[in-house]
Amino acid sequence: MKNITVFTVFVIILFCHQPVKAQEQQAYAVTLNPQFGFISGQAVEIVYPPDGFFAPLLSLLLWVMKPVLYYALML
Repeated sequence: MKNITVFTVFVIILFCHQPVKAQEQQAYAVTLNPQFGFISGQAVEIVYPPDGFFAPLLSLLLWVMKPVLYYALML
């Protein structure tokens, strides 16, 4: 599992790097990247009892998340 994480980081660095070019006159630019997506699903909250109790769980809550559409701008 550790090798997959190292490989993933290596691939991200390899594909996301941009070479730096030395120039006397530099032009600066600002870019805006739109990001949008859709989130839905469910979250689980599990509370385990302290030592000495025989029950496997003290509480189990299932939180249903309603679908949410999000939009953002990244500089």
